[in-house]
Amino acid sequence: MASDQQRHVRRSPLLFTTPLVLLVVLALVLLWEITRGNVTGELSRQWPWRLQLMRGARLERPGAAGGGLIVGPGV
Repeated sequence: MASDQQRHVRRSPLLFTTPLVLLVVLALVLLWEITRGNVTGELSRQWPWRLQLMRGARLERPGAAGGGLIVGPGV
């Protein structure tokens, strides 16, 4: 006997929010590194500008992976 009821499949919200949070954090770190890299002179030797979180080139791969996890499933 066939049933006409639809089956609802639920996804865990963590599968969407985790890559989104990762992407936001990586974007913030990238903005920090861009800003820190453009500070020159005496200001660059003061405390907050000496803080180096990650090199800009190292942010590209995790950022691309996080973006792919968010955009990929919808395509």
